Amino acid sequence: FFVLLGFILLLPFILFSAFNPFFESTSFAVAQYSMELEARLPAQAIEEYPSATNLFTAVSLYSRALINVAPTSRAAAEEFAASRSFVFSPSDQTEPFLLRFGPDSIAQWMVPPTLFTQVALALGNYNATSPPRIRLSAATRSANGEAHSLSGSAALSQEQAALLASSLLTRSNASLTIDRPLSTYYLFDAPGLGVPLVPVTESGGLTCIQLRHGLDAGAANVNGSLRAGPWWRTFDCPSANVDECGCVDSDTSETEVLAQSTTILAQLAKIQSLELGGGTILALY
Repeated sequence: FFVLLGFILLLPFILFSAFNPFFESTSFAVAQYSMELEARLPAQAIEEYPSATNLFTAVSLYSRALINVAPTSRAAAEEFAASRSFVFSPSDQTEPFLLRFGPDSIAQWMVPPTLFTQVALALGNYNATSPPRIRLSAATRSANGEAHSLSGSAALSQEQAALLASSLLTRSNASLTIDRPLSTYYLFDAPGLGVPLVPVTESGGLTCIQLRHGLDAGAANVNGSLRAGPWWRTFDCPSANVDECGCVDSDTSETEVLAQSTTILAQLAKIQSLELGGGTILALY
């Protein structure tokens, strides 16, 4: 009887909360962006790189991280969407974030000398049925602990693979562009894979991949000091026009570095709560 009476008394509050839910904002605690080279290595490379599987391995090239990312304004989200030729779709149930990753890897590329040579050989011995690929990935964790991930790859042409192989062996700079493997606009509404709100094919544009050797003025922004190569760079081109991308082998000024980035517009779902008399009794994500 008392349970039934309690339910009857609480019913108006439950109905009100159901039709007038409270949405609590959240944020990204960490966002990580990385680039790998997937290539089929010669058999002898297995001894130097035990994690290789069936002679096919992913070698880490680049990594950047963002900590405690703050929400962006609707105006900024709309401006970015317009610059990339898509429409931003705001929602009261989501919060927009612009995840901007700088072009230079946070660390110099350090691999065992033997693997360095084996990767160059794998790129030089091009296999059209299983070509080397560049994989770009983003992993995020929201403030409430939910994890999300994005991943996409693009195959290198024989000419591009040969260019990177030569760059590795001769210690010379190399620059190339690939079709952008990731979309620029995602919805993160539940743990797991982010949902692209603009398909990759419609997102268009190019991604610049660069391997640098020696000192570069633009690298001064990474850890506050100049450093010698090799290190990797990657950034999105604003359009599909290669000439407008700025993906060239020459040294990069600090001004140019600030203008280059990989940017993802992410809409993160808010926490939906049902409240009774000021106390939250149920939270939905």
